[in-house]
Amino acid sequence: MTRIVSNLRSLISKSFTLSQATTNFLTGIDVTSTTSQLVEPYRQSTWVMSAIKNVVGPLKNLPITFYSGDQEIVDGEVIDWWSNPAVNLTQSEFIEASGSWYKLAGEIFWLLDDSWADPRAMKAKMIVARPPDMRHVVQQGKLVGWVWTDDGGAQHTLLPEQVIHLKQWNPYNRWRGLGEMEA
Repeated sequence: MTRIVSNLRSLISKSFTLSQATTNFLTGIDVTSTTSQLVEPYRQSTWVMSAIKNVVGPLKNLPITFYSGDQEIVDGEVIDWWSNPAVNLTQSEFIEASGSWYKLAGEIFWLLDDSWADPRAMKAKMIVARPPDMRHVVQQGKLVGWVWTDDGGAQHTLLPEQVIHLKQWNPYNRWRGLGEMEA
């Protein structure tokens, strides 16, 4: 309660024109903060979090069907894998994380291990990497790899084939996606 009263006092003590207040509201500026940019929009704005959940939420309920040729796969390794496709994420969390990163950062990174190179091997779980933890490696105008920094700070060099990178078009960087939050 004390924090609410303090924030209200802070807000009242600042003078805004209606135009400034409207602009601040529409752009998500926290008027109690000293910065005018959302550094972590999903954490800092209930508007951003709610908007993303409204877009991504229904995706979790869409049925997904797998096929081998024309034959629908109804059980087996693929179905078992899809029930828990990513490290430390349930299927629902995987879809939410992927869709949320796509909306926030304009790109999704799914990291694959060597089992994905062998068509007969049981596929290991993917890693959903945070876009800020990924760095593209370009040599002579060609993407030659990615460097992923894990939660422990270790860096892993990956081949382009080990990274599924889905991205929104970015007119300023052809290697990376452009998220809606950057606007």
